[in-house]
Amino acid sequence: MSSATVHRRIGFLYVFLAMVLWSTAEVVVRFIVDDIPALQLGALRFVAGGLFLLAFLPGELRRRELRLNRQIVLHAAWMALIGMTVANICFQYSLEHAGAGVVATLFGANPIMVAVLGAVMLREPLTGLKLIGVLLRFGRLIVLATSERSEVFTLLGFTLAFVFVFCFSFFTVAVKKFAGPYAGLPIVALCAGLGGAYFIPIALIHGDFSYLANWRELWLPLLYLSIGITGFAYLFFFMGLARVDATQAASIILLKPPLATVLGAFFLDEPITWRLAVSIALILGGLYLVIIVYRVRAIRPPAPNA
Repeated sequence: MSSATVHRRIGFLYVFLAMVLWSTAEVVVRFIVDDIPALQLGALRFVAGGLFLLAFLPGELRRRELRLNRQIVLHAAWMALIGMTVANICFQYSLEHAGAGVVATLFGANPIMVAVLGAVMLREPLTGLKLIGVLLRFGRLIVLATSERSEVFTLLGFTLAFVFVFCFSFFTVAVKKFAGPYAGLPIVALCAGLGGAYFIPIALIHGDFSYLANWRELWLPLLYLSIGITGFAYLFFFMGLARVDATQAASIILLKPPLATVLGAFFLDEPITWRLAVSIALILGGLYLVIIVYRVRAIRPPAPNA
């Protein structure tokens, strides 16, 4: 097995671990969402998660023999604003105004957006097999869209959900393009720390801190959301993104909605429908086609010289 293959498989493993951690978020949030306002929850997650990751930044920079410069800090500043702060604010309010089912369904557009943005910004080839994989995932999106119902659906909520997915997709591609030697822990720590800093004034303006009276019941799920789902999950995802292309990473993350639904059925007694089973099959088919693109490239003989 070549070193490039091992490198890529490690990347897939990192992205898969991030997907598993992110899939548990809905279950954990459901247990505490009535006790903590959405914006306060976002602020706590990113401030604590950002501080956790920043604690490892100096040692990682020394190991790589790097120093922070103005350019990478500026890149991290605008990427964190879009991909962490704006995206998560839109996510929280889209849940309120459109419902979790609609938001999860729209998340299926993430690989499509990443594939297009990757082709434009990263010059990643949109091959025939990859395009078929994207179309299969779009089919999954249609299947779930016909089954989801939300009593709180509004056009505002739908728009916010779309903005959330676009911001996360753009963030994924932008980090791949601009991180350079700072890929992995350095860029994730910078973005998470800056994202937490952006959330602080928002939380102060919101001003509802009544949840602090229940801190004994809330500290453990908050610790998991901050360190596990915000800290380690983002770190794993972008460590994997440094090893595989953006479309492949987004394709694996697309397993999150069905896995989150299975966890919801197990822990929250939520139903699993036949449409979900069909959508999972479409996801796995699309994911398989996207991944084998690189195997086909690896075994394809070089073109003969003219």
